[in-house]
Amino acid sequence: MDTSTLTTFLPIILIIGVFYLLVMRPQQKKRRAQQEKLSTVRPGDEIMTTAGVFGTVASVGDDKFDLEIAPGVRVTMLKAAISQIVTEPAVSSEPQDPSSTDSAS
Repeated sequence: MDTSTLTTFLPIILIIGVFYLLVMRPQQKKRRAQQEKLSTVRPGDEIMTTAGVFGTVASVGDDKFDLEIAPGVRVTMLKAAISQIVTEPAVSSEPQDPSSTDSAS
């Protein structure tokens, strides 16, 4: 392989490498994280769908789940429709007294 052939293909190889690092790899990481999130969904979890519907997961199948959006109202959806898992804020074990934060005297 002579030098002229190498100098011809080197810019193309560099462009492909940069494209992979800037576009393909972050998409793969994002897709992998989404798949991990979908695999952790259990009945009783509160979720938001990609359409913005909030509800509680009633049952989970391989690629579908039942979402209870109101008492007694269930909708079957694809797992891919899960946008995020809504979590409740952590509740501390110690009750806080609101008057204790204002008493500086």
